[in-house]
Amino acid sequence: RGICSAQDPWPGPGAPSAAMVAPSGETALQRETRLTGDAGLLAAIDSTLQVMMGQKSSMVLARKVLGRWCQSPTRQDFKDKVRDYLGDLEESVVFGFFTTIQRRVDMLDAAGDRPQQETLGGSGSTEGGILRRDGAKAMLFSARSRSSKLGLDQIARQKREDRKAAA
Repeated sequence: RGICSAQDPWPGPGAPSAAMVAPSGETALQRETRLTGDAGLLAAIDSTLQVMMGQKSSMVLARKVLGRWCQSPTRQDFKDKVRDYLGDLEESVVFGFFTTIQRRVDMLDAAGDRPQQETLGGSGSTEGGILRRDGAKAMLFSARSRSSKLGLDQIARQKREDRKAAA
């Protein structure tokens, strides 16, 4: 799915690339919206820009460069469109950057074809409440009794009655 072939390992500046071949008929704007929402891709572009430009981190610049990549059908178009943001860098550096972005996007698109989540099998028990082991006897549960073994409930009752009588 890459842009290189065995006969022509590095296509010329005007050669069409796979950058505009979006999955499922996606337009360049739709692709840009989808890709600029990927924090991992933006972080990778941002770190590359930091190294190339010697500047501080700028996610805005990373988004703009990724947007220009989505709008560029060829490496030469990409170089022309990012000149405003990156200045006059060497052609080979910009083309390498273009190819790096393209490969990362290809990996993202390939990863999108695989299911992202798995369903774990349950125990099969659909009954709610306390879990019980198979074959285990049910334990009887008894709440504590309402009468005190020390007779404290009788003393409390007697005090209540004395207060009522005094009032």
